[in-house]
Amino acid sequence: MAALASTELRARLYDKLARHEWRRRRWKRAGDGEALELHKALAAPRDGLGPPAGKAGLHDWLWDLVEAEGATTILDVGCGFGATLLAWARRSDARHLRFTGLGCNAFQLARAAEQAQRLGVAERCTFLLQNFEDEVAGRFDRVVSIEALLHADDLATTLAQLTAALVDGGSLLVVEDMLEASVAADDPDVRALAEGWHTPTIWTRDAWLSAASAAGLVLEHEVDLSMQVPFRTPELLTVRERRLRLARACAVRSAWRSVCDAFLGGLALERLYARGALRYVVAKWRKKGATR
Repeated sequence: MAALASTELRARLYDKLARHEWRRRRWKRAGDGEALELHKALAAPRDGLGPPAGKAGLHDWLWDLVEAEGATTILDVGCGFGATLLAWARRSDARHLRFTGLGCNAFQLARAAEQAQRLGVAERCTFLLQNFEDEVAGRFDRVVSIEALLHADDLATTLAQLTAALVDGGSLLVVEDMLEASVAADDPDVRALAEGWHTPTIWTRDAWLSAASAAGLVLEHEVDLSMQVPFRTPELLTVRERRLRLARACAVRSAWRSVCDAFLGGLALERLYARGALRYVVAKWRKKGATR
């Protein structure tokens, strides 16, 4: 049997991970709008200028960068369970906004729509199921993406589609893991991350800049939050890896093996940050030729 395409493997993996994360949320007895975040839990900023520690604080910190006051529509690409979109929709200064969440996983989007209904913001929130490289229906004043476009098969095509969906004067705000250009594509940790997450390429910052420029975007603002990304010591990472490999070997169901593989990829991500090989970058681009 021919090997499954990476996109199909990734779709299966993230469906299993989505259901696993939702079960964990239920075990925690999280309330409506709580524990929906799938992005990193950051450490406290050393200079006091970055987002606060944890996960939820990132939304409020990004809000000022979005410049929502002059907007009416916001698109969240790779919205997951809708954490960012729903946090913003509930703000008192966001009642003029209409939000669209785009994702590749039907289970996540269904849960996001349910949360929007429970939180009383469903009339201003829409959720779309499609691949990142596909044409985006509609036009948006702002596009945001948090830890999602690392999984784009074709970054240039994805950024071109998102730029086309922006109105004149619109901006794209991205929070993403970006590989240092000096790190080889066949680096063992890079391979482990790509294989564990079924991601063909770990995009470098140079690749981001090139693809954004080709799409007609101009870099307007950039912040490096790498110092806030926590990682365990090599000794703890080794212990964790041994336990995960043992759990994978004992797993009866393929779903649990896939989850173990994804977590092993996460350990590779931590090792890359420990080595200074990855940067956690917040980048804001403006559509070329547009005036603010």
